[in-house]
Amino acid sequence: MVKFSNSILSYSSRILLLNVEIDDLLSLYRDQLSSTQTKYMKTKSLFTIILTLVLGYYAAAQHHSISAKVTIGSEVVDQFQKDGRVYLFISENLRAEPRTQTWPSPSDKTYIFAKEVSQFNLSNGLDIINNKDWISTVDWSLDEVPEGEYNIQVLWDQDTQESRIDAPGNLYSEKQRITVGKSLELNFVIEKAIEERSVASHSLARMIDI
Repeated sequence: MVKFSNSILSYSSRILLLNVEIDDLLSLYRDQLSSTQTKYMKTKSLFTIILTLVLGYYAAAQHHSISAKVTIGSEVVDQFQKDGRVYLFISENLRAEPRTQTWPSPSDKTYIFAKEVSQFNLSNGLDIINNKDWISTVDWSLDEVPEGEYNIQVLWDQDTQESRIDAPGNLYSEKQRITVGKSLELNFVIEKAIEERSVASHSLARMIDI
């Protein structure tokens, strides 16, 4: 009976010791798991910060500013009116004048910036720089022009009879080919005028009175 009791006690002690060892192992596992999770979270946070900085750097590197000085040429100074609206056209279409590319195109986009101008100073010209006065067809500013090759052109809308930018009497510059890979400072001379519309004569054309 005594031997049997001693056996039970010995067996119980072993079970108790085993439970203690199991608890110790579980506690150690939880500590290691917690440490691993903490290290993972720290590593993930560090990676996220680095990725954000790298993407931000490349995003900034792929956009540049455009500024310009606009003057009025002697060819059109007699037609020029000091109050009007200035348009800046930046076009991906390298085959045509940007001022003619106002219809939306999915392949060759034209970005349009415009603002009202009062009392254009002929002596000093007009500075085109980024500010809140511009309205545009895009969600980026003149300080954030995407890298690429463009045709760029300025138009002065001074016609008060029509709302069309190609109305007779409006003035414009020659187009320029630019490559945006850095910030650019440009010069435009407005020296051409949109001519009055006329009916072309043709042997098949007839005048009809209504």
